Amino acid sequence: ASAIDFGPFSLTGFAKGEVTGVSTLCKDNECQVDPAARKDFIWADELVQGKAWGSGTTTLTLFQPYLGFKYDLPQGFKVSALLSQRWRAGKEDFEGYLYEANVALSHEDYGSVRIGAMTTRGWSMADYPFGTDIGLADPWASSGAGYGLLTRALRYTSRTFDVAEGD
Repeated sequence: ASAIDFGPFSLTGFAKGEVTGVSTLCKDNECQVDPAARKDFIWADELVQGKAWGSGTTTLTLFQPYLGFKYDLPQGFKVSALLSQRWRAGKEDFEGYLYEANVALSHEDYGSVRIGAMTTRGWSMADYPFGTDIGLADPWASSGAGYGLLTRALRYTSRTFDVAEGD
């Protein structure tokens, strides 16, 4: 990964473009008779008569830049800030929500305190056999990993503790 640094500021991020060929694609996303039906219902796969479906191509674009700020203060303290937004298919991923908009104060001996908007990781049981009805669907989510967007949060992270010859 590369970053553009200018004094205490840095600009990083990622861009992703994806094209996928699929064998069963609903051309207008309105093929399922009951879109709310879970896969365990016998009628979940019924299609609306006359709707076009079959093989096709799906696309995805993601773009997420991060603007960061870091500055060393006296007596080992550091101040930092992060601002980030994600765009999916040219639109805000979650309209009105920033992925990161926070400021932090940290010290090697005391840990850090961060306040503002930030992401948080979440874990769940894996969705076996990938795509069932416990809330996860795609292969990445089926691993059990996920994240949330905290809009007004206060996070404390302790300093690293050495336990049994490890961190």
